[in-house]
Amino acid sequence: MEDKLKASSEDGKAIITPCVPFSIWKDTEEILTVTNDLQAKYANVSPDLWPGIQTDDLVIKPEEPVNCQELYDLLDVAIQKVLIDEASDPQAILDELNEKFQTTYLDVA
Repeated sequence: MEDKLKASSEDGKAIITPCVPFSIWKDTEEILTVTNDLQAKYANVSPDLWPGIQTDDLVIKPEEPVNCQELYDLLDVAIQKVLIDEASDPQAILDELNEKFQTTYLDVA
């Protein structure tokens, strides 16, 4: 892990300071300590640039319960259409894909 952080630092990639420890796994205190120490050693981005990210009231939300990956696929299509075509109508694209998601997945669930 340290080699990767060092290489990223040398390549000019952003390395953030340690954030509030969070893990879905049990007994990770040692891993979090080592990870945070390494991030702090190579950090090159000031936490002042992103107020609120290190907060105690962080709410972790799970993925949507129905066909989440399919929803992401449709959102990818919408984003690509908007990025590729300056004349695109984002709302019309979202409306079309919303209807597709509704009829293809939600109405049959």
